[in-house]
This record gives sequence, C-alpha cells and structure tokens, in this order.
Amino acid sequence: TRIAKTNRRTDFTLPHSFDNAAGTTVRQERTIYDRENFSFANITNLSYEFATGSLEHTLSAGLEFIREDADALRYNSKNRGNVDANDPNNNPGIAEPDFQGIGQVDVETYGLYVYDTVKLNERWQITGGIRADHYKVDLVDRNQLGVPGGSNFSKSDTFLGGKLGVVHKPASNGSIYASAGLSSQPPASFLSNSDASRGGGNGFPGAGLGINNKDAKTQYNLNYEIGTKWDFLGGRLSTTAALFRTERHDVAISGRFTPGAGATDTGYHEQIIQGLELGVAGQITDEWAVFGGFLIMDSERKVSEKWEQARIAAATGSGDPDYNATYDSFDGDELAFTPNYTGNLWSTYRFPIGLTIGGGMQYVSGSYIGRPDDSERIIPNGRYGKMEDYLVFNTMVAYEVTENVTVRLNIDNIFDEVYAVSSNWSGVRSNLGPPRSYTISADWKF
Repeated sequence: TRIAKTNRRTDFTLPHSFDNAAGTTVRQERTIYDRENFSFANITNLSYEFATGSLEHTLSAGLEFIREDADALRYNSKNRGNVDANDPNNNPGIAEPDFQGIGQVDVETYGLYVYDTVKLNERWQITGGIRADHYKVDLVDRNQLGVPGGSNFSKSDTFLGGKLGVVHKPASNGSIYASAGLSSQPPASFLSNSDASRGGGNGFPGAGLGINNKDAKTQYNLNYEIGTKWDFLGGRLSTTAALFRTERHDVAISGRFTPGAGATDTGYHEQIIQGLELGVAGQITDEWAVFGGFLIMDSERKVSEKWEQARIAAATGSGDPDYNATYDSFDGDELAFTPNYTGNLWSTYRFPIGLTIGGGMQYVSGSYIGRPDDSERIIPNGRYGKMEDYLVFNTMVAYEVTENVTVRLNIDNIFDEVYAVSSNWSGVRSNLGPPRSYTISADWKF
C-alpha cells in the first residue's frame, strides 16, 4: 500500500522566445504552477506452487486498486516584452498572473490478474496470464467564478489484457526468452497528467477530439520482445540483449473535412517503436566493477493520407503555424523526443590501499521537438528543430579512511558541456542539464 500527497506552487519568471536571428533579445514571462496531487495504491498478491503430473506451476493472482486525485489551479501568463539578453532587467516588475480557474480530476482503477508459470523441464518454461481492468474518471473544469466549463465529463470502461512468454535455458548460466503482450490505454487516462494546471486543451491534452476525448476509442498496445541473458565469470558479471517492438493502435488525432477553421472530427493513427537494448553489470574482477547499457531505437508514426490531410486542413483553417509548404507531411515521421541512440557506461577500480577511482559517460542522440504523443495535434519533424545530442563525462575518487568511514569526491560533467535535456513542444523553453559540479561526501557505517 502506498499513500502520497504533494503540494507544489511555483511562481517564476523565465526567458521566452529568444530571437535567434538578432541573437540579442529575449522576452521575460511570468507564470504560476499551483497543484495538489493525492494518490492511494494497494496491490494484494497471492502466490501458490503446485504440480500437475510432471509439470511444476507457480500461480500468481492479485487485486489492484489505484485512486488519483488532482486539483490544479490555472493562471494566465504575463510578459513585459523583450529585453537585451546581454543586459537583462533585474527588476522587471511583471504583474502577477491572473487566476483563471481550476481543473479537478479523479481517476479510479481496479485490476484483477492471474498468471501461471509452468516449468516443463530443466530447460523450458512457459508463462501466461490475463488481466482485467476497470477504470472510472471524473473531470470538473471550472472558471475563476466556479462555473463549470465545457470539458466536464464522467466515463468508465472495462478492458482486458494479457501476456504469453517462453524461456529456454540452453546452459546453467544463460537463458533465451520470447514474449508477447496486450495492454490498453483508455480515453481520459492522461487526465491526471502534469500539465493539468494549464488552460483548456493544454491542461488536458486531447480532451476535445484527441485521446482524452470521452468518445474516443480505447488505445491498445502490442508488445513483442526476444532476448537473452548470460552470466559469466562465475556469476559475477551479467549481460543482457533484447530486441523489442511496441505498436500503439487507435491513437486519436483531430482533423476537419468540411471548410472552416479548427478541428471538428476525431481520427486515429499508429505509433511504432522498435529497437535493440544491450546491458552489462557486475564484477570483472574482485576489484574492477562495470555497469553499462546501450539502446538503439527507431520510432515511426503511421497516418493515412485521408487523416493527414484532415489534420493539416484543421490547422491551416485555424491559422495554426505548425504546418507550411516545407513541413506539410508527418506520415512516417519519428516520434517527438525519441532519440535513436542512448548509452551509459560506469566503471570503478579499487586498489589494495583502500582507494577507489571511477569514471563514466552518458550519451543521448538528437531527437525532434514536437507535441507529446498523447496530443491531438501533430507537428511534422523539423518544424521546430531538434534537441541536439550530448556526451557527458563523470568521475569519482573514494578513500576508505577506516573500516567504517569512507570519503568521496564526485565530479560531474567534467568538461562543462552545455546541453538541453528537455524542451516544450515548440522549442522556446528548454531545460539545461547540470553544469560541471563537485560533490564531497562521507559515509559512516555503524
């Protein structure tokens, strides 16, 4: 059982809409984030082992209940116009944003599952099972006067999922496996998202005609994976490799087929992610440890020509700048913020004198900036540029002063690389990764 409650209010001024052409001006914008989240989760699981003839079973069954409540106050943003980026105003005097309303979301999920792992012999085992989920969501969207808005609704539904897998152990230190699974993502399941303190469709992405539209189809996901795991050096070093593919079907988007401005119809498309994941963890020797992973990932959006044109027509009619003569297609595009390559490596070596040194790196390749995948709007690749790739190196040194006391120095981002780790959908607001930093710490065991 887990119970959590968080309250967060942030009042901040941030740079916005940097003028890349002039390279000198930036707009100052003030905004407020004010939200309270409450969650309660309980999972009750029972396991039972038994045999049917020569087959050994491990049966697992359980109940799951999750409740999420979110109260999000919304404010408009205020800005004071552009200032010189090289000589900003330290006292901008921007007026406080005005209260616009509150969004209240309650989501309840009930789950029931049964899985059985059957050991056929020492080399083969099969796992299979089914899961049923029932969910209910209530949304109340009120303005600053407490009057409900047009986004209010209640919805409930029940859907099924499951998984089937097989494991083969050709040797005592290795295994090969394959699995397939089905899961669902019902409408309104994103309504307790972190954006709910924003207004309208920004606060509840897709609430109008997209995935959070109460009349949208239930999105279903197909997951496939083939992999292998091997232990070496007497079990000290573990290695993994896996090929995977995830297909998301019936992902809602909005469009328009009749003349006019704005979207009026809901359509659907597919998203596919597939790749290869490699991993290593453990001790090469008693003194030398290594941990690392590398991920190759390819993503693709599949949209029919009919709905691609309907989405572009809806955006063009409403003056949406997401499309133009250069960026007028998104079928086959990569998904936003989905890098093709990511990797990390960390290694330490302990000397007999109690001194340990270590170092490592983290790499993330570039990815396209765009709308989140749960949004009813889609932005073509390249319209707002890409997140650049980055490579960051870290190091550490530790010394065991006594059997119980260890002092440690960590240096992160050794070469003080400047890089962005996230961005909003249009690239006007980005969060930078931490600069070079030094951390001294001490551990005392008692």
